[in-house]
Amino acid sequence: ANTAGPKKTHTSLDMRASISETALWGYGEGQFNNDPQTPTATLHFMHLNKTLTYDFTFFSSRAYATDNRETMFTLIGTEKKTTTLNASNNTNETTTITNIVPDANGCITLIVQAGPNNNNPYKFYYLNALKISSHKSNANIITSPISTKHVRAQKVIKDGYIFIEINDKKIALDGKRIK
Repeated sequence: ANTAGPKKTHTSLDMRASISETALWGYGEGQFNNDPQTPTATLHFMHLNKTLTYDFTFFSSRAYATDNRETMFTLIGTEKKTTTLNASNNTNETTTITNIVPDANGCITLIVQAGPNNNNPYKFYYLNALKISSHKSNANIITSPISTKHVRAQKVIKDGYIFIEINDKKIALDGKRIK
């Protein structure tokens, strides 16, 4: 671990100094201190609830750096999303990837590497802190109207469940009334 991060930060993560000043790090080019190159670092988050979506907030920092040490974070679940953050002297920036759904095995993979704007000769990259939040998905709400003369009804697919909504009362497909 690298302990050259900032002791004081101003982010939504509200980190103690012991967290913000410590980073997992790697490098992708050249030879540094006889350590092997690690062009990418991969973490697997397993056994996740497949009915939830996840938000990942990242903080990267390296104090006293004058070059661009952009770090790229890629998450892979049912889809792939990427974001970047310049770690050089960062004390107040985070970056977030939202609404990641685990794959069929309940896994989300995180790949960390130097970003495309990283101009450090070794391509250093950093991960000081990570916050994972989960929530029910509202991204896939599908409604289709079902009309009759006396009943206003629609089929609602939400969070992986199918409901029939009749006159503002939700009924699950098994016929039980739900809130």
